[in-house]
Amino acid sequence: MKTSKKLMSFLLFLFLMGFSFVSAQSNELLDELLSQDSAQLGITTYLILTASGHVSSNDSPSLAMEKAKELNLIKTTDLEEDVVRADRLSFMLMKSLEIPGGVMYKLFPRPRFAYKHLVYLGYMSDSAGPARIVAGDEVVRVLGYLLELKGGKL
Repeated sequence: MKTSKKLMSFLLFLFLMGFSFVSAQSNELLDELLSQDSAQLGITTYLILTASGHVSSNDSPSLAMEKAKELNLIKTTDLEEDVVRADRLSFMLMKSLEIPGGVMYKLFPRPRFAYKHLVYLGYMSDSAGPARIVAGDEVVRVLGYLLELKGGKL
């Protein structure tokens, strides 16, 4: 029940904001991600890069992974099945959505400083630190917050 409310809120938000990345494939992958206790890198990358316009909603998570490697969002050794850490999620979001960071992130654009900046802004929880594994619903929630922020003309 809680997950379906989050899904409906997120989809409504995307519709109202005019984002066109929600297709049948995106919906299936979004549902899969929301059900994951440990978010998988392939689906997470796909949703982030689709939302940021780097890949199309018709593309696959595999293609999104390749694009993320080109953009230096992930390591070349990362696999679709890998789990997503809070610092890596923060870095992927900030870099792909072009969110300006704090001083340390501007000097050293690394996952740790991206995470610290999103914690400072209140979009990420610092309860378990940057190395904690994030759940799928957290990926969707933080992505939604940052898309809303981005829509607010950063």
